[in-house]
Amino acid sequence: MSLAWLGVDILAINPDVARALTTLLGVGENLNTLIFAGFVAVVATLFMLIRMIEEQRRDITRVVSAHALERFRDNLDGRN
Repeated sequence: MSLAWLGVDILAINPDVARALTTLLGVGENLNTLIFAGFVAVVATLFMLIRMIEEQRRDITRVVSAHALERFRDNLDGRN
């Protein structure tokens, strides 16, 4: 995280570094391209995390439901 803030500080102090970096990468001549790429990366990461969380939620729901049904059946059979 500190490395990211160091990069922001360098770009804030010397904007020519951003111009040189984007020209070197061949993506444009301004900082807007880097900012846009950062937003795309953040949004893609968020969608992946949301999908993973939803899958875990479904798995937990299945396990809890199966356990509850098993306990219910055991109580019907007279086992405690």
